[in-house]
Amino acid sequence: MIRVEDVVIDGRESKIPLRIYTPIERKTKGIVVYYHWGGFVSGGIEESDAECRFISSLCGCTVVSVGYRLAPRYRFPAAVVDCFDALKWVYEHAEELDGDRDSICVMGVSAGGNLAAIVSILARDSGIKLKCQALVLPVIGFDIYSESARIYGEKGNPLDMDSIIDF
Repeated sequence: MIRVEDVVIDGRESKIPLRIYTPIERKTKGIVVYYHWGGFVSGGIEESDAECRFISSLCGCTVVSVGYRLAPRYRFPAAVVDCFDALKWVYEHAEELDGDRDSICVMGVSAGGNLAAIVSILARDSGIKLKCQALVLPVIGFDIYSESARIYGEKGNPLDMDSIIDF
């Protein structure tokens, strides 16, 4: 069983919605700060609900899903600011989340993987030590001629190179 709570925190530039998933039977004091997929223009807390529930249940840890501002309505670096502000909030409120600030992980899928990578650097530079980062299919470069792009960008894959270029 997972307890789910929606909260809104004050960020530097905006209010930031968070959805907090806490397993009834915790296995760890770890906290995963989760940044959703969607190419920086779509997706959100609702769309990533099932995967956050799964992560919380599987790992037995709290998951905090971040509803960052999306482009094109909000220009860069709005999403980065929101994601880092959310991480700082989690770090400052780890005890209230029944977690441990020394066991915080950032995780992101696709565009969220990009944001998790950036937030990891910002955390390091501001003295926040992360336990780990989990980057799932991260957008970390635009080299369409890399070995990875050649192998995984073939037709037949769910997200082939033609689809990426069209997006």
